[in-house]
Amino acid sequence: MIERLRGGSRAATVRLLGAIAVACLLAPLTLASAAEDEAAEAADGAYAVPVPEWVARGALELKREFVMGVARQAVSMAEASATEEVQLLVGATDDMAGAGAKVESTMSKIGSIDSSFGIPGISRLVTAEGAVRDTLFGFVVWHESAAGESREIASDLESEVARMVTLATEARKRAATLASNADEVRSALAAEDYSGIASSSGVVDQATRELEAIAAEAEEVSTSIEEIVWQVQDGGSSLLETEWQQVLLAASDTRRLAAKIRPALVSLREESGASDALSQALQGMVESIAVMESARSDEYGSYYYPSSLFERDCEVVISLEKSVSGEDGGMLPEDSADSVEWLISKVVAADRMLAERSVEYTSTRVARAMDLMEERYKNSAGFDESASRDERLEAYEAIDAALRRNEDLQAARISAREARTSLEGGKSLEIQGSGSWGAALREYRDAWARADEAGESALKAVGGLS
Repeated sequence: MIERLRGGSRAATVRLLGAIAVACLLAPLTLASAAEDEAAEAADGAYAVPVPEWVARGALELKREFVMGVARQAVSMAEASATEEVQLLVGATDDMAGAGAKVESTMSKIGSIDSSFGIPGISRLVTAEGAVRDTLFGFVVWHESAAGESREIASDLESEVARMVTLATEARKRAATLASNADEVRSALAAEDYSGIASSSGVVDQATRELEAIAAEAEEVSTSIEEIVWQVQDGGSSLLETEWQQVLLAASDTRRLAAKIRPALVSLREESGASDALSQALQGMVESIAVMESARSDEYGSYYYPSSLFERDCEVVISLEKSVSGEDGGMLPEDSADSVEWLISKVVAADRMLAERSVEYTSTRVARAMDLMEERYKNSAGFDESASRDERLEAYEAIDAALRRNEDLQAARISAREARTSLEGGKSLEIQGSGSWGAALREYRDAWARADEAGESALKAVGGLS
């Protein structure tokens, strides 16, 4: 009797294994409506986690708080930089413009006294046939020889003075740009124009670099004017000596002022480096928020986000952490660093909320896919719940073996497990606080990505069901 039962059990197992094998090749059987939902999603060919409205709203609000806080810090730094250094630059460039105007007016006065400007080889009268007629600072002059030294001296003097005036004017404009930058970012904050705030560090960087180039050229031009004046004075009229001294004094002032503004420019650019980190973080998070705000929602009010959202957030947080620690060379001031660290934690918390939802939802979907495939194998093989315990155990072993041979299902299980591991790893790092938030965000990013992989594999596993 026992042998008959054992023989019957083995036969039933063989039949069940054969049925399972055949079921994998036969057309799918009709299952419950839940399976139909899974199959419909599989037909779309893409897996996406529906994020409930309350989760999406909470994460979005945390990111907005980050943006507002970083914007305030950026504005504060811009206002701070508009104090001593910028005031020095404004004053110095105003004086440079004044020196340029002084040279220009003095040259006009010299021309009124002597239209030859005391330059040897230039005369008021036509002294020979074929003399060259020209103008110098608006005064008509005649060069005794077209190829003579006087023509070159006159040309150099006029062009260098014109260049000095132009450089002084350009320096004044750049300083005015720096002075108005703080007012502009303050207005941008009031209008919640975060892109305008983010661009402020770029304005500072460009204006300071341009001013540095102007200062260097102004020093060269001043030296050149001095050399020409000394050359002219050596063989010139004593009537112009006082005026030429005024030109020399103005040129000397320009050179001194150009050298004076350089340290302020270096200081401003260093501050701009730290401010630039805030600007980049601000811009990156504004883009992240834009992605969330433009996300589609379903009929239940749930939202769907791309994995690129986490990539962008990782870039923002990791880069900003380097600025807080000074790793990238643009260390934030201590008071700003403390505030920024607190703001970073909001982004990490926001992405944790999204990662938790993704992992929990996907784990349930993978478990559901396993249940559906198990039910399919059981139904296809005509599994009998009323069979003896031993027969059912042997049958379950066969079903389990079939499930393990389903590569898509196993891939879903592995990815879901890795997603849960990454989520827990991220939580552990988040608890450690400052210095670990970038690493925590990477774990949350990986949790989301692996959950996506798990969901895709689960869809493939049940893709043939209807």
